[in-house]
Amino acid sequence: MAVANLKDTRSEALAHHLGTFKEFTSLTRHDRQQNTHFDVVERQLRNALFALPAEAWSRIVLAYEPVWAIGTGETASPEQAQEMHAFIRQLLIDQYGNDCAQSVSILYGGSVKPANAAEIFAKPDVDGGL
Repeated sequence: MAVANLKDTRSEALAHHLGTFKEFTSLTRHDRQQNTHFDVVERQLRNALFALPAEAWSRIVLAYEPVWAIGTGETASPEQAQEMHAFIRQLLIDQYGNDCAQSVSILYGGSVKPANAAEIFAKPDVDGGL
């Protein structure tokens, strides 16, 4: 489905107070290796969500999903997860203000295992996991 159609569908659903929406930002190994990961995530958020009014964000849960760390044997470090979550939160602050940004849950959808879960979830901008 095209981004414009997703925006229209999402806006219509939110206007009618239909549930919570989970928006996923994903990142490939190529994006990370080419150091374009911040640009990719920012573009995804701006194109898909930043036309929404601030009040809509009370019904949105974001999930950052680094595809490069899922089923590859590679794992994002807790610091890498925090780095991207903080970046996403700052984008929200810049667009909607601190109160809105702090009210949005940003979940981590990478490879979370018993060995790294506590450390990842202890990061200040990681609000949980998938």
